Amino acid sequence: MPPFEAPGSRTLRFEALWIFKEEIERAGVIAEVEAHTSQPIGKPLHKHEGHIEVDDTSVRLIEGEYKSSVEKSEISGLQVSYDQSFQRLRDSRGALPPMHFSFGGDQVYLFTRKSRLDGWQGQNEDLFKAIAGT
Repeated sequence: MPPFEAPGSRTLRFEALWIFKEEIERAGVIAEVEAHTSQPIGKPLHKHEGHIEVDDTSVRLIEGEYKSSVEKSEISGLQVSYDQSFQRLRDSRGALPPMHFSFGGDQVYLFTRKSRLDGWQGQNEDLFKAIAGT
């Protein structure tokens, strides 16, 4: 199933889980254990749950009433991989790495899914292309 696109707009919307780099550093052992025991069918390490919206110029992380907007021109380092902050065996069971990117001194790690029947994954070609502008 493709991501939701609002009629008459070029905005793509994805169901998403995410966590910022500094939140990983403060997460502690309990969060790591929860991430390990909930996978592969549960949720990977995260602090926020909501949606990510992408249009021609910006990316928005939406959690309830909270919205964080980032201009695409401010995004760097977009990739799907583990790194020193979000580690394969510490923060997940190692099956699916997160998508992550940097902006304004922050780094965010995220997972999406196409439908409630699908598992959470970092590799989402539609989202990657929408953010990268390809």
